[in-house]
Amino acid sequence: MYAIDIDSHHVRRVDLDPQLENVNGGTYHRGHVYVATNGGHARGIYKVNVTSGKAEALVNNYRGRHLNSPNDLIFDSRSNLYFTDPTYGYDQGWPEVQSPELPNAIYRFEPRTKALTALSNSAVLMPNGLALSAEEKTLYVADSSSSSMRPESQRAVFAFDIREGGLLDAPRLVYQVESGWPDGLRVTKSGLLIVGVYGGADIVDPKTGNLLGKINAPDDIIFNLEPARWKGVWLLTGKKHIYKVTISETAVQPWIAGNPPFIHSILESVAGVFGIGVSRQEL
Repeated sequence: MYAIDIDSHHVRRVDLDPQLENVNGGTYHRGHVYVATNGGHARGIYKVNVTSGKAEALVNNYRGRHLNSPNDLIFDSRSNLYFTDPTYGYDQGWPEVQSPELPNAIYRFEPRTKALTALSNSAVLMPNGLALSAEEKTLYVADSSSSSMRPESQRAVFAFDIREGGLLDAPRLVYQVESGWPDGLRVTKSGLLIVGVYGGADIVDPKTGNLLGKINAPDDIIFNLEPARWKGVWLLTGKKHIYKVTISETAVQPWIAGNPPFIHSILESVAGVFGIGVSRQEL
């Protein structure tokens, strides 16, 4: 694992104990980094102390059956953890990943009680990125089944209302990407949905499904998105680069912006009610 100082661009290696294989999604929560590992014999969700490098397994099975390939994760304000578990490790031939013992699923883990609840829904064929609305009443989940060339794929992001106790209501379709598949997801403070896609990220109004803006990252795909400590600044992890992106949300016409790097100009206007001003920097 590597820790990057955003201001100086200094990169520090963090040697993990034990070593983790095929680390995929990750998030920061209350002083620790939590990661999902989707390959190797010890696949699961881990809590990492980035100072000491100590990695602690939180969950790696459901009712005695090994998780498939934990992909992405997010905490709510009460420290409940939601994560996705598709079969990518097996489908993509990762070493030591046996035939799936469980269906593709969304899970909720309560660290206090250690309870793990399957929140599966057949509408999401390959659950990938996920995000919580600002008020934590809605869970958004990306279906990336089109990456496996499944003909029934909708290239879609679904929304689930969260009931008391953490269970999910029936899904509703929120957004369909133009091509490829949706990957990483996050929600801004004002409630806009950022969808990682091939070529960058789409900024979407989840209430209407309208595309309001776009962050362009040519020939890259955005897997992970996290807000930085600065207002309006986001860190986007792609296959080729890590990007520092500033998003300004104002009540004017929306825009598509972000290409080339360090851009501060508007490229193209689209219909809608929000203004999305974007500047992008590769780290």
